[in-house]
Amino acid sequence: MLGDRTALRRTPASTRWWELLGLISEQHWTGALHNGRSAPAGAMRFVFGAAESCSRKSREIVMLRWRVLVSLLLIAVLIGLVWLDHRASWPGVWLFPLAVILLVLGTDELLGLLAGCGVRPVKLAVQAGNLLIITATWLPLAIWAQTTPGPGHLPVGSASEVPAACADAGGVMGRVVWPAAGLAVALGLVFLAEVLRYGPTGIPGTAAQNLAGGIFALVYLGAMFSLLVHLRMAFGMGALLSLVVVVKLGDTVAFAAGQLFGRHKLVPRLSPGKTCEGLAGQLLANAAASWITFTWVVPWTAPEIMPATPAGPVGPAAWRWLAFGLIVGLTGLLGDLAESLIKRSAQRKDSSTWLPGLGGLLDVLDSLLLATPAAWLCWAFGLVGSRAGAG
Repeated sequence: MLGDRTALRRTPASTRWWELLGLISEQHWTGALHNGRSAPAGAMRFVFGAAESCSRKSREIVMLRWRVLVSLLLIAVLIGLVWLDHRASWPGVWLFPLAVILLVLGTDELLGLLAGCGVRPVKLAVQAGNLLIITATWLPLAIWAQTTPGPGHLPVGSASEVPAACADAGGVMGRVVWPAAGLAVALGLVFLAEVLRYGPTGIPGTAAQNLAGGIFALVYLGAMFSLLVHLRMAFGMGALLSLVVVVKLGDTVAFAAGQLFGRHKLVPRLSPGKTCEGLAGQLLANAAASWITFTWVVPWTAPEIMPATPAGPVGPAAWRWLAFGLIVGLTGLLGDLAESLIKRSAQRKDSSTWLPGLGGLLDVLDSLLLATPAAWLCWAFGLVGSRAGAG
């Protein structure tokens, strides 16, 4: 076995460190032992250093396998729900419950991170407020969709059969006022909870800091999920998929490129695993994913929201989908770093251990949270979609 490095490479990582002994010359190692002397320090460092390296590589392989397996399961579930929701008469009827579950779990993780920073808003008030925000976004638009003929809608009644406030949900009421009203009431709940909790033993300064933490949770999760829901309800399934595909494909390629080619750290103190090479791979993937999305995915799911020409719906001009991919990709990176900042403040590596190989739920959603408003603005102001035009 001495010198047989090829055989060593074929050996399972868990047993390689024994065979590494054979890579040291017999005269250097066994001769010293036969003479009653201690093994040379350099040889010891070589063996145990190599053993530690093999052990670390083995752990990385196991975690990578878990990461791939969990990711594939999540993707399969998401594809199934997207297909069901796309065919449903009530838009969002399948995806909205998923959003509620993700929001509740994500809020619980965020409050745990804030507690690690010494900030403890009233959990029940924050959870109720976040649920109120996304419900105020989805429900009026879902009711309005049932009474308004249009692509993807199956009208089941007339406007007179629903509340008057919901009859205009597709206009200013649904797009701005309802979500804003939900956020306002949620803020009131957080304030009320802190007022009721404050007593004669209240520590000066803690109420203000808990209020700040609660308001932050409402904006960081409740408002962002509200825009995510609104992206699906107001612009269609294609708009939602354009965000998810561009961001998550970029995340995946950034991780792979960083593992394979990473040499230069991007933000070493905040996120040691991120590299400049990973960022370059991510941006290329964001651009490619945007092209794929607007060439095939969006026209297939919702051709009516694509720019119309005499020959039929077409994808946006190249500069438009390229700009969308880069804008959403960079804001996704900012969302990832923002969550890393919170975790570092709480002295935590992961937001939780819900997902083996991936960390917590916030570790999966972080890049989507800040990319959502960027994608919403791109659709709302016509960078992409039917208002963009073909040029």
